Amino acid sequence: MIPILFFCLGASLGSFMGVIWDRFPENSIIWPPSHCDNCKHSLKAQQLIPIFSVLMTGFKCAFCKQRVSPVYSLIELVMGLIFWCAQQHLFLSWIDVYMISISILLSLYDMKTQSYPFIIWIFSFMILLPFYEWNLLVFFFLLIALLCTIWPAVIGNGDLLYLASIALVYDLKMTLWIIQIASILGLAFCLVQKKRKIPFLPFLSLTLLVLLCLKH
Repeated sequence: MIPILFFCLGASLGSFMGVIWDRFPENSIIWPPSHCDNCKHSLKAQQLIPIFSVLMTGFKCAFCKQRVSPVYSLIELVMGLIFWCAQQHLFLSWIDVYMISISILLSLYDMKTQSYPFIIWIFSFMILLPFYEWNLLVFFFLLIALLCTIWPAVIGNGDLLYLASIALVYDLKMTLWIIQIASILGLAFCLVQKKRKIPFLPFLSLTLLVLLCLKH
């Protein structure tokens, strides 16, 4: 029963993350209540249940039958599984869960606009500060991020700020592995898709998740 509760807790957090991604910073995440983007009809309580509500309606709005994006349900499913793994002591610790949650949220923004709200990163970073000591790599990434704000570079300053968070929590070896593997994946994606500019944060986040699973 407890594992199911943790899965539901993770899925609910994933649902809230979807709301943040969809609305913030342009709109309030509190008001108006959850509704269909097409017909604007407010959702009932049973239509707010993560994952199951869209499965029951076939990924369509219960009112106007407009197709509902599966992305939100995927976020809920992934977060539910992550919480379940942590509760079962499989692969992930709770700090890993925190870092993955932030990584997913920032990656969603990066995929949509190739940027993310600075306030989300700084808030998540400030939460970590009382529990971890600063190191030279953290200072390095923050300094380079500042310089990239003044002089644009190939890598965005948002990626560097994210790497500062990674360097604060994980050791040098882990951080370097994340950068190297994510760079290879990103380069391969560029070659296959024939794109010159891509969101890099999703590759960093995916690499973090895979390495954490392999590490434990």
